[in-house]
Amino acid sequence: MRVAPLKVLMLITSLSLLVSVCTGQNSNELSSIHPRYVGEKRNGKPHGQGILEWPNGSNYIGEFKNGMPDGQGTMTAADGSKYVGGVKGFIKSGQGTMTWTNGAKFVGEYNNDLPTGYGVETFADGSRYAGIYSNGVPNGKGVFTWPKGTRFVGRWKDGEFDGLGTLTSANGFRFVGEYKNGKPNGEGTATMPSGEIIIGKYRDGLPVEKVTAIFPDGRRYVGELEGAGMMTYPDGKIEKGFLKDGNFMGTKVINWDDFDLDKD
Repeated sequence: MRVAPLKVLMLITSLSLLVSVCTGQNSNELSSIHPRYVGEKRNGKPHGQGILEWPNGSNYIGEFKNGMPDGQGTMTAADGSKYVGGVKGFIKSGQGTMTWTNGAKFVGEYNNDLPTGYGVETFADGSRYAGIYSNGVPNGKGVFTWPKGTRFVGRWKDGEFDGLGTLTSANGFRFVGEYKNGKPNGEGTATMPSGEIIIGKYRDGLPVEKVTAIFPDGRRYVGELEGAGMMTYPDGKIEKGFLKDGNFMGTKVINWDDFDLDKD
């Protein structure tokens, strides 16, 4: 989604600009591949406010220092993509806004041409990320919202969910816990749209080992998500059995007196 061609084009042609300015060539002497500069100069070089235009329609309008763009300016690519903000020699630097022709947009801090620090990015499909960036991708705390309302609030690493976070789906699903590599990994609590709550340890998005499942009608299950476990009912009855496809199949009722409360 970044516009690398804009950067490459301007870096290459900036050398042509410097040669033409230093040799005293005017616009009529420049070939079709050279940019045209109009603006303030000092010691024969662009310095101050100026406009740099390429034959393909790309241009830079803004501040120059010692022959190179430096300060605040606007870079526009031939396809209409546009950057407005701080620049250092055709490199985005400081606060800026990048807008793509497909509707995507980034507003925030840049360092060495990459989003770094706090920024807000809106994608072509309507998704939106607001948070911390490092090396051009989300790193740190951030909020990602999908077009239909699903939302993740938490920590990121290299562009993926990583650390503590909360994912809330538009259909009512909710997971609160630890993430790694974009999936639940570690302790967490999942709340299903139908109201069931599943508490346990997760690996690559799936529950592992034993879980505790709390049902809307007050039942409480402890055991394997697909396997053996015990169900406790609101009236205190405890039943051994199996959980399969979300349905509990009891095999034996356990009385409270069956437990040795003094056992380690």
